[in-house]
Amino acid sequence: MGNSRLISDIGNLVFDNPRDRSLKLEYVRSTPLPSYRSLARPPPTVDTINKVIASWNPLINAPSFGKIYDATSDPTLLQCVHHIAVPTNDQCYVLTKCSGCNLFNTPPTRRGCIFSIPRNRAFYVPVYRKTRNTYANQLEHTLMEITRIAFEAFYGPAAVPVAPISPNIITSIFGDSSYLSQLLDLQTALNQSHSLTFYTDGSLKNTKSKDCSMGLGWICIDDQNLQHQFCASLINWPSSTRAELFALLSALIVSSKDSNISVYTDSQALIYGYSRYIVMNSLSTRRFEKIPNYSIWNLVKHIQTSLNLSVTFTKVKSHTGDVLNDIADSLAKQG
Repeated sequence: MGNSRLISDIGNLVFDNPRDRSLKLEYVRSTPLPSYRSLARPPPTVDTINKVIASWNPLINAPSFGKIYDATSDPTLLQCVHHIAVPTNDQCYVLTKCSGCNLFNTPPTRRGCIFSIPRNRAFYVPVYRKTRNTYANQLEHTLMEITRIAFEAFYGPAAVPVAPISPNIITSIFGDSSYLSQLLDLQTALNQSHSLTFYTDGSLKNTKSKDCSMGLGWICIDDQNLQHQFCASLINWPSSTRAELFALLSALIVSSKDSNISVYTDSQALIYGYSRYIVMNSLSTRRFEKIPNYSIWNLVKHIQTSLNLSVTFTKVKSHTGDVLNDIADSLAKQG
């Protein structure tokens, strides 16, 4: 009887669920987990071009992915094209090329968004080729497993996670952006509102000169009839649609979960794109990757799905005296 009581007490102490005997997190972490050598092995010194690597990025508390394009210029470094893991409708993750972000200090090149990383901090990530049953660049391992391996490779197997299991979606996408705190403040301000109206706009000026600039802006009316505003500037790959798209993305990402969102915009391209790429979502991965700004559309889809947002659009004419649309236009130009 005494031994049974002792075993029961120990079980209550260490088991998260006594029925299936799954351990509590602190006891799982106190013993090194399997190393999965086939996944965690470092890149070799040859035959690395176009291989996919991952490494823990402490700026976003998540792994960063890249495709190697140069592994020989500096034998200690891997030069990579940044890729983003984007979920598909069937719960897989596909790597798509980043069209530009603020995570890395490397200036953009003809290859796109690039970064370099010490070879000993990266590990190979196997991906599928396109078949009848798999997407091109689909992760063979789960994102959760890759995240665990990357975290342990960076901090060590007994480390305690420094980030919540479900990080804030703004932090995970915008990382160390200078607009991060402003977006988080807007998210907090809109947290209790579930019916939001946005007037969004993008601005592109001096397209063929060194003074070319992009801006975005929006004004939001919450369900208490309070107004909230946001504006920002963009760099790299100037395009009016890109500016409009980032205006939409920044509006959706501050919205509270399960909200009804009404978007007023003078961009027919934005309305068409959302209908074609998000609502209908009928393109194959290969065809989708050929559309302009596809990585941003992927992020918009990810935000809309993660926050379970119901989004409707209304086309407005620009410069016709619509006060709220004129405010959005002014904010976008202000950038």
